[in-house]
Amino acid sequence: LGLARIEARFATLWGGTALGESRLLLWSAAPNIVKDFPVWGTGYGTCQYVDPLYRSTAEVADLTIDHLHNDHLELLVESGVAGLLLTWFTLGLVFWLGFRAVRSRRETSGLALGALFSISTLVLHGFGDFLISVPAIALLATVLCARICIAGSKRRKDADPSAGKEIVDQGRYELQFHGFAPLLGAAMLMTLG
Repeated sequence: LGLARIEARFATLWGGTALGESRLLLWSAAPNIVKDFPVWGTGYGTCQYVDPLYRSTAEVADLTIDHLHNDHLELLVESGVAGLLLTWFTLGLVFWLGFRAVRSRRETSGLALGALFSISTLVLHGFGDFLISVPAIALLATVLCARICIAGSKRRKDADPSAGKEIVDQGRYELQFHGFAPLLGAAMLMTLG
């Protein structure tokens, strides 16, 4: 703590050493890993074990890799192009539904805009650090994405003046499996875990 340490830290931004010393060195082996495992990657959680195999002995002696400090690059290494594209497609769907929720002009559109801003911040910050590996952040991001998707997927018709409330579109398909969807989801998580 203290102003001197904060000033010294921010001085690395102007000197050009903030990115050059740490992040680029961490990212240097990733292209070679992706070249050897392009489609499916090395497997989730394996980056810290695979990365030292692609470095020289001198680099490994001075460097301990736990994460690449870039969520997108780490996802590309661990899940390949297939996992990265699937993740970006899912994020695109979340943003599309979020914009629908904001445009709906309902009383919750301001909350949807705030949630979209939060998810955007998380996605952009992921290019320079690892966040989604932290369980609390992953849980919060999952809940926010779910709420955004729910708010954006609800289609409401014009208000019914005689009933005094909105008519909900019943033509929407919901994946329920007669109450077994949560059990199937839990079984899938246990299998993947």
